Amino acid sequence: MIALVDYGAGNLASVRKALAAIGASVWTPTVAGEIGRAHGVIVPGVGHFSTTQSLNNDWRKAIQTMADDGVPLLGICVGLQWLFEGSDEGSSAGLGWIKGRVERFPSGEGRPKVPHIGWNEVEI
Repeated sequence: MIALVDYGAGNLASVRKALAAIGASVWTPTVAGEIGRAHGVIVPGVGHFSTTQSLNNDWRKAIQTMADDGVPLLGICVGLQWLFEGSDEGSSAGLGWIKGRVERFPSGEGRPKVPHIGWNEVEI
């Protein structure tokens, strides 16, 4: 059973649909205490790092305990950024499971447009 964490900013429907396509069982815990029965945890996200502020200390402790116990933890988009100590996108603290801060790519002449959104071609 995979816990899909809902903090109000994730694209839960897309993640739930992808998990259903591979036959995974998923549920969205309503309180942090429920997460302990999960065999995996996914923290999705869309938007700005500050949206993770709604993951209060109870959620942080529960997710950290799961990760420390070796339960697979996947962060998607802002959910991945939240696993770091912090981000340039605000003063909110991340989980700190990964050391370091998420920094904005440098921009300017000769560098790709930031943010870069879209599709690219890969040459093999």
